Amino acid sequence: MDFEDETPVLQFETPTSIMVCGPTNSGKTMFIKRLLENAQLMFKNVPSYILYCYGSVWQPIFTEMQRSIDGIMFHEGIPSKEDLMEARGDDRRHMICVLDDLLHDLANDRWAQELICVSSHHLNITVCLVGHNIYEKGKVMRTLSLNMHYYILFENRRDSEQILRFGRQVFPHKGKYFLDSFFKEMSISRYMMVDLNPKTEKLYSLRTRIFPGEDTIVFRPKNEEKTDND
Repeated sequence: MDFEDETPVLQFETPTSIMVCGPTNSGKTMFIKRLLENAQLMFKNVPSYILYCYGSVWQPIFTEMQRSIDGIMFHEGIPSKEDLMEARGDDRRHMICVLDDLLHDLANDRWAQELICVSSHHLNITVCLVGHNIYEKGKVMRTLSLNMHYYILFENRRDSEQILRFGRQVFPHKGKYFLDSFFKEMSISRYMMVDLNPKTEKLYSLRTRIFPGEDTIVFRPKNEEKTDND
């Protein structure tokens, strides 16, 4: 395979923070699986280590990941700093740490706040949170949310209000643009990437079909100057 030809136009900056949100069976874990399988192309710095942390239930898809993703390690529960260090020793090359179905516990965990807001950069670790609710309640959840550089949002027909609220916060005065983009993307690939990384040009903020071999779709307002208040 010619990796250069397959590399997405916009890779994830590294290290970074990613939140993947959606209801049960929406496709979150399958998205993560695909992301990790293509990690050598999806991230600007190829990860040398992948630590997948999960809740109390082992899923069959994890066994599939063990077969398809070289060197992936699994850990039950929230990892300590010692767990992260043990996974790669003194090596400081790029590492991905997935925290799947742990959002409820992370929302009140000061170490999670330190990991995502401070240690991620210093330790060269990309942190990926996977959960059901953008606005999980907890002492540190607001801080975690404000420090996310990328959101991957799946459709939630039972609670569309959080999507509306998120759109108003991230795109003030352009809520209609956000909502229109979201529903269009749901009909195309079931998810929308919201890219808030400061290194990414704003015109690429909303997109889908981000994987190698796909034609990425970017959504932009019909009139860049028009707002909801015009």
